[in-house]
Amino acid sequence: MTDAMIALTGPDHRAAFRASTFGDVLRSEWTKLRSVRSTFWALTVTVVLGVALGAVISAATAHGYAKFSVSDKLSWDPTGVSQAGMAIAQLAIAVLGVLCISSEYSSGMIRTSLIAVPKRGRVLAAKSLVFAVVTFVVGEVVSFVAFFVSQALISGHAPTRCSAIPG
Repeated sequence: MTDAMIALTGPDHRAAFRASTFGDVLRSEWTKLRSVRSTFWALTVTVVLGVALGAVISAATAHGYAKFSVSDKLSWDPTGVSQAGMAIAQLAIAVLGVLCISSEYSSGMIRTSLIAVPKRGRVLAAKSLVFAVVTFVVGEVVSFVAFFVSQALISGHAPTRCSAIPG
């Protein structure tokens, strides 16, 4: 605060202001990410594409397994097939990343964020961390669900990773 501002507001008001911590910025970014409708839709598309597309590709290739050549049967990778939908689902995550940054700029709210937290690095780090945690959790859940759904669809039509384990 400048001396002119202290003279106008008085010295007692200086103590009332508390600089924002990294935790404050994280909470702010979490609120921003979950309050935008596009987050819900991008994550929904990620789940649908990751699981459904992986299941369809797995079922289709498993039903065609009997017609594979010997070399194709030897290079059969049921885990890779079950995760085939994740390659397309990553596009929805990329769109979410763009929207995570650009939504503040399009509405002009970035000015408010930078007034509250003048250290741009802190804002960017918090935004990146929140986005990384959300996409990591969603990606892990989708990958596991896609794997188990696809392995269930492949079972009986083609060898699965689970059938290769003696037991």
